Amino acid sequence: MTAGTIDDEARTFFGHGFCLFLSGAIYSLVNVDICTVYVRRPGEGHFRPVHSGVITPDGRFLDIFGHRTTDTIKAAYREAFGGDVYLRTVDGQYYHAEVTDVDEDSCDTRWWQEEFDTPAKQAVLLHFARLLLHKSGYGDRIPLMARPELRARTPQKPVARKPCPRPAAPTRKETGMSIPEDVARLNALAGSIPLGQLQQLSEAELPPELLDARRALSESGDARSILGGTQEAAEADNALSHAVAKLDQATEVYQMFKSHLTEAFQAAARAKQHIEQAAGYHGRGL
Repeated sequence: MTAGTIDDEARTFFGHGFCLFLSGAIYSLVNVDICTVYVRRPGEGHFRPVHSGVITPDGRFLDIFGHRTTDTIKAAYREAFGGDVYLRTVDGQYYHAEVTDVDEDSCDTRWWQEEFDTPAKQAVLLHFARLLLHKSGYGDRIPLMARPELRARTPQKPVARKPCPRPAAPTRKETGMSIPEDVARLNALAGSIPLGQLQQLSEAELPPELLDARRALSESGDARSILGGTQEAAEADNALSHAVAKLDQATEVYQMFKSHLTEAFQAAARAKQHIEQAAGYHGRGL
């Protein structure tokens, strides 16, 4: 898949197999209801789920294929399967309990991470969730902490969510991770970011030996004036000029490398700040 682009690969991946998890990621960003399409083919005695999306605040259905009315969705699946169609809408935070067979009082809001169980996979999922929200006109509803394109440090208002009771004990399919454990892991992650080393690298100056060597070569004089107009003199003169040019290129590369190091240090510092802020939210039970 290509970042920032909803192409055939993205539509195939999130439209035929992982639509539910994309819906869960969208829910996690803007707290919308999840809608599952159920169909019953002619001759079948029961409905079965075939696709999922979310219901946006204007009452339309949003998935990887775009922003459409629920009537359009019903008509499309009725034509595709030739049978009956109905849509089941569930509050995103209770989806895990209502659609699966876990305890009905449980409320695992991170159920959509089950298949996308690494930071890299979750980043891809959230990237396309944000992309869809922006394309459908709801990008401004995404909290600042979940919008990497914004670097403003202004405080954000917490997203209003419906009350979600915490089970007394971990239920099946839940991790059982407590809030203090989450905070400890976040703090450990923040502490592992090598800001000191990155800062030292970004502040390092150009080695003086490089400048001294360049100066010495430039002051070596014209080899032809000493050796005369021989072939050897011409080759020596050209070699000196080539060495000076390469040292100039090395200086430019070093300055570019230092610029990249500075950007890496700044990005790591922002990451640490966000992780520590997230630990603060967890610690307060937010």
